[in-house]
Amino acid sequence: MVIENAVDRIWNLCEGVEETYKTDALEEMEGDNGREWCGHNLETKTVSTGVRIATLNTQRKFYADELNWEIVYVMMIELQIDIIVITEPGKADEMRIAALKNWAITKGMAAEAVNRTHISNAGGIVMLVSQAWAGVTRRIHKFEPRKATKDRLLGVEFDNGKQGDHNKLLVIGYYGYNASQLKKAEVHEMHEGKIGKHQ
Repeated sequence: MVIENAVDRIWNLCEGVEETYKTDALEEMEGDNGREWCGHNLETKTVSTGVRIATLNTQRKFYADELNWEIVYVMMIELQIDIIVITEPGKADEMRIAALKNWAITKGMAAEAVNRTHISNAGGIVMLVSQAWAGVTRRIHKFEPRKATKDRLLGVEFDNGKQGDHNKLLVIGYYGYNASQLKKAEVHEMHEGKIGKHQ
């Protein structure tokens, strides 16, 4: 079934949702544990939880100091986070990214990163992988754009080596554009998924 003007309709819906949230405040919701909460309650990780993934925007401060790495590490341990996707980690060249990866190894973890350039502190994605998941075979998928910036998508595919797609997990770090309605071509390219592989 083909929907006429599907792309324009989706953008109009997005703009409508954006306008709705500008005027409405988020209200607290009552969770199934009887307490009030907004979002997911991370106090308990049940045995049925396969992987816990979190996101964190560090507002360009993550690479600035190794203490920030330690703070995120402690948070991952305390909240039993398996994979954390960090957006806006800050300025990093190849040496800083290598230092982060070496630090992660000393913790028994893994780190994957993509940055805009070594002179910009804007954009970028870091994915920290806990000790429990660091040993799982993974492939890195990096965004190869023509219009958008390369640091806006990072995919990490985990494969436990068993037959079947249900034994694989693809985690995509997505750092969208502010005012995305003004960057339709770039956002459309990101959603098309022009992601390449490297190992």
